[in-house]
Amino acid sequence: MGIISEKRIKLEVGELVIQSAQEEEAQEIIEFNKWVEGETDFLVRIPGEFKINITEKRTYIRRKREDEKRLLLTGRINGDLAAVLSFKPEEYCRYKHQGQMGMAVKRKYWGYGVGKSLLGIFLRWAFGVGIGKIILRVDEENLRAIKLYQSFGFFKEGLLKKSKHMGCGQYRDELIMALFFPENL
Repeated sequence: MGIISEKRIKLEVGELVIQSAQEEEAQEIIEFNKWVEGETDFLVRIPGEFKINITEKRTYIRRKREDEKRLLLTGRINGDLAAVLSFKPEEYCRYKHQGQMGMAVKRKYWGYGVGKSLLGIFLRWAFGVGIGKIILRVDEENLRAIKLYQSFGFFKEGLLKKSKHMGCGQYRDELIMALFFPENL
């Protein structure tokens, strides 16, 4: 099962509690997603584009918990939902050794080690369940995230030119970054 029990980490801004998402957190995760998409243009969606209802979100969370190679982590600081990390494995047989990860952290918690903490716990889990390759996409201007991923061994695997439409005829490139666990390949 894609479940991580509660982990507690002391940070400068308070105690970070990381664990697998619970179905009863569905509404709060929906609100978190709406909040963070309005804080930065580094994320996939623009404000107002996230349109999932609570029933769909509960189903999504349940599916993550039931599949040993899917994961949805939440990170809370003093009870505030500060970050979410999601991992989805590929479905087809030839690609099952790999999957895609995404993470978002509320701006007020940037620079305090929240993302680093979530990523560390996630990577230990991924290695433990036999994932061989983790893939992510990151806005080329998100230097903080790129530096974090590189510190864990992710490397630039590719470049998606003009991948994100920023409006008014402006585009941004995205990096494809990957991390291998050779022992699991």
